Amino acid sequence: MELMPNDDNGLAVDLYSCNDNELAGFYHAAKQWRKGIEEALKKHPLYVMYGERLELISQILTQRLHDTGASAINTPNGTIHTVGQTTARIMDPQPFWEFVLSQRDPAYLDLKANMTACRNHIEETGSPVPGVELSEFRRLSITAPKG
Repeated sequence: MELMPNDDNGLAVDLYSCNDNELAGFYHAAKQWRKGIEEALKKHPLYVMYGERLELISQILTQRLHDTGASAINTPNGTIHTVGQTTARIMDPQPFWEFVLSQRDPAYLDLKANMTACRNHIEETGSPVPGVELSEFRRLSITAPKG
C-alpha cells in the first residue's frame, strides 16, 4: 500500500492547493488505504452483526411499506421510503430486436434499450422486455496512472 504524504497519510494536505495530478495521486492512495481498512472492518464481528441488523430492519420496513401500500411512513426518527434508479441494459439483442419489431414502437430504442419504455412495459404488463435487464447507479472515477 503506497503511503500518502505527511505522517497523517495526507489528511492534513490542503487539497484545494493541489494540482490535478496530485489530487489524482491522493485519490488513488486514499482508495487503497480505505480498501485495506474496509476489508479489515468487514471482518469485525460487530460490523457483521450491525450489517445483518440493518438488512433485517430494511427488509421489515420494506415489507411494511409493501403490505400497507404506502409510499412513505413518517416517524419522529425520519421518513421511511424507498429510493431507486432504473436502467435498461440489453442482455440478449436478438429477442429484444424481435420484440421491438413486433411492437412497431421506436420508443423502446435509443442506442440502447430505452429505460423509460422498458420500465413502463414492466409496470403495464408485469413482464420484462425480452432480452433486457433493468438495474438500478454515478460516481467519480479516476483511471489508474499510466505506466
